[in-house]
Amino acid sequence: MSGDTRVRLGVVGLGLIAQIVHLPNLARLGDRFVVTHVSDLSPSLMETVTAVLPGTPHRSTDAAQLCSDPELDAVLLLTPGAHAPLAEQALRAGKHVLAEKPLCVTQAEADRLGRLATERGLVMQVAYMKAYDPALGTARDALDEIGETTLVSVEVRHPRHERQIADLPVVTATDVDGEIIAAAEAAEALLGRDALGDVDVGLDHLYRWVLLGSVVHELSVLRALGFGVPERWDHVAAWPFDPTDGAADPPSLAATATIPPSARLRLQWLWVPDYPRYEETVHVVGSQGSVQIRMPQPYGPNVPARVRVMGPDGAEREAVDGCQRRDSGFLEELRVFHAAVASGGPNPTAASTAKADTRSLQALVAQLAVQLEIPLGGEAKGLA
Repeated sequence: MSGDTRVRLGVVGLGLIAQIVHLPNLARLGDRFVVTHVSDLSPSLMETVTAVLPGTPHRSTDAAQLCSDPELDAVLLLTPGAHAPLAEQALRAGKHVLAEKPLCVTQAEADRLGRLATERGLVMQVAYMKAYDPALGTARDALDEIGETTLVSVEVRHPRHERQIADLPVVTATDVDGEIIAAAEAAEALLGRDALGDVDVGLDHLYRWVLLGSVVHELSVLRALGFGVPERWDHVAAWPFDPTDGAADPPSLAATATIPPSARLRLQWLWVPDYPRYEETVHVVGSQGSVQIRMPQPYGPNVPARVRVMGPDGAEREAVDGCQRRDSGFLEELRVFHAAVASGGPNPTAASTAKADTRSLQALVAQLAVQLEIPLGGEAKGLA
């Protein structure tokens, strides 16, 4: 750390999530962070994005250059796909890391990153922004009012990406070397084999793109509400789904499990490509009432989820944070990361949480594979 308490931050990846969410939030938290180095495969994108950033951050098309910058305290990883290789580079260079999800494809990667961070006294935080939504603390407190939890129902309605970003002012890159992107995808696909074995491409894409790319958020929400994540899944349905087709749209999913301490989980992830907007609802049913949480749009305004409680008397009310904050989980995770780096504050989404989530999603694939009579290998073998 430098003389002041601001974390000198390097940002890797300047695409949608950087432009719409992270860079504006870092500017808002200018008393905590200063962006001193950015990296992207697109020189033109770097030039455009850095033109509106305060100061004159260094620019690199090679993330390794950024990670080795001695003037940095920490690295924020915002590239597409899994982030374990870049996270390891940064940790080995002595940098704290905040990485977008998914952190990893395999449990072994999460183990390695966790050990490395511990050995070097560094923060390795996963950017599960939904776990940091300020409303989830309010919802967790409200669970005390509804008796013993009997069911947690999670439903996501997921339109195609273009529907979610149609009205957003995003600058896209046009000068990226396609061979670099292809090589990165090939390397991640090899990690997919370590996770599942030599499976058909459709099952690999379901695991890496749908489960690790989206459903993993729902596990982070469960944990933030005080529940555990499933170690086994009782039943999984995917429709329409051809495990051999790597070009098809994602399937919808429905799955059931038992989650600690003793509740039932019903998870539905619905692929509705032409649906008007992304929607996500978590409904916790207790013996004496219920709590409903409506999560915000992933790329929407900087606001928290909305929580409604039905108590034992049958009356409904909207539960609010006593601080009346109107901040998103994206903003809060940055505050937590700064506190962890600057003063040793807690890190609720360390690499160990990514390992548990990765194992749980491998178990979901394993249960589906059993039902489809598909043999699995790798880490997922025997998890059904």
